Amino acid sequence: MASGGGGGGGDFGSGSVTTDDRQKRLKTEPPDRLSALPDSLLLHILSLLPTNQATQTASLSKRWLRLWHSVPSLTFSQHQIKTRKFISSINRTLAQSTCPEINKFSVRVAYKPKFAPDISRWIAFAIGRNVQEIDLELKNFDYYKGYDLPQEIFTGLSIRKLRLSECDIAPVGVISWRLLKNLSIEHSHLSGDVIRKISTGCPVLESLVLNECHVVDGITRVEIDSISLSELVINGYWDPFKVDESLLEVSAPNVRFLEITGDWGKKGVKLVNVSSLFDVKLDFVRLMNIGDDRDNYKQECDTLFDVVSSLGHVKRLMIGSWCIMVLSMLELKGSPLPRSQRRYLTIDAEMRKWELPGIAALLQSSPDVENLVINLKSSSEIIFSRTFTDPITFVDSYNFDGEDYWTSRLLWVLKLKSVKISRFWTSYCRYTFSFVEVLLKHALALEKLVLDVPSFFRSGDMVCCLDQSFEQVEELLSLPRYSRKAVILFSRQHP
Repeated sequence: MASGGGGGGGDFGSGSVTTDDRQKRLKTEPPDRLSALPDSLLLHILSLLPTNQATQTASLSKRWLRLWHSVPSLTFSQHQIKTRKFISSINRTLAQSTCPEINKFSVRVAYKPKFAPDISRWIAFAIGRNVQEIDLELKNFDYYKGYDLPQEIFTGLSIRKLRLSECDIAPVGVISWRLLKNLSIEHSHLSGDVIRKISTGCPVLESLVLNECHVVDGITRVEIDSISLSELVINGYWDPFKVDESLLEVSAPNVRFLEITGDWGKKGVKLVNVSSLFDVKLDFVRLMNIGDDRDNYKQECDTLFDVVSSLGHVKRLMIGSWCIMVLSMLELKGSPLPRSQRRYLTIDAEMRKWELPGIAALLQSSPDVENLVINLKSSSEIIFSRTFTDPITFVDSYNFDGEDYWTSRLLWVLKLKSVKISRFWTSYCRYTFSFVEVLLKHALALEKLVLDVPSFFRSGDMVCCLDQSFEQVEELLSLPRYSRKAVILFSRQHP
């Protein structure tokens, strides 16, 4: 029995783990190199994660249990979770945070007025921890009333970068953002008084982005005279009912880069006092009024003519499809653009028939241009049908021969050195081909013409496309060139 018990004990012992076994396993298992890193590096790694993921690392080991409490970057984004539960989780997280200074505080949440006290406490927490960046995006379904920002945010002396979405910005006193360099305001109501306070209260502000904001109080002029501001972006105008047909004047004497993009509804824009501009992007859409075709879209033509004319000193210009079509109307009605000093020109268009006069007008007014980029888009027909309520009348009155358009006019491209055309192989490339032919014939300083194949072609498709167009390729390469330095390059366009 003793022998049997010993056998049983031997069997049980053979299945247990001895100290030697543990030591052997520790020697064969790879070391936990991540946990061996210093706290400063681990905190940097955790700060790159959404905060809900960073908190989950507490279950890894004792080393990680409270490490996330000191993370200097807090990012919360509501995904498939009820808002009340999401807000409670943020409150618990902030209650456990021990980091004395916060680099970034970011929240994306569906907003209801009953949650306003919670959001205000979050902002107070961030400001109390000397936060450097705040990103507050509230999904609000009430057009007339958003979240009222607490007054303490307007004197957040440590803030360097600030993004506010769907918030009511109404400071009682002054704005004092002494370290703020980047400010982005989205889907918000702005008064002229607020814009003036921003301009005077941000002495080092470099970039201001107004994304689909709505100007209240009936003001018609926005003045931004900050000495430090070099970049101004106005992306669309928030007018869900499309009833505001007034002009908004923008004065920005020290801005170097200006971007006017997006959907402006029926509202127009006018630029005044923009003498420091170097680089401008015009890619906005304005909804036409029913009956505008009766006066040949005079309001749209006059507005865009004034905008482009005020940019004659700008060296770099990018212009989009809607603007190109309005410029076509101006050209066909015999209203040429004034001469400009631009040297870099980028055109986003489809090179369709009704865009040709607009492109020609731009080149005609840009005799000093050296670099030309044409991004062939596929949206111009949609824009034309959506924004021009009844283009038939205009088309009938100003129709022209598109096939011979380029060969029938002289292009002032004497200084042009580099040309790049993206998505060259499209179903509407006949106008583009004719343009290239005339370009090579007249551009005496041309050095390089790059024709890009669309990125959506697979390798086999690209070969097929090129095979089908082999005669076109041969014809392109055999076209006469005024410049002996000119070379034609074919490349595949990458996203």
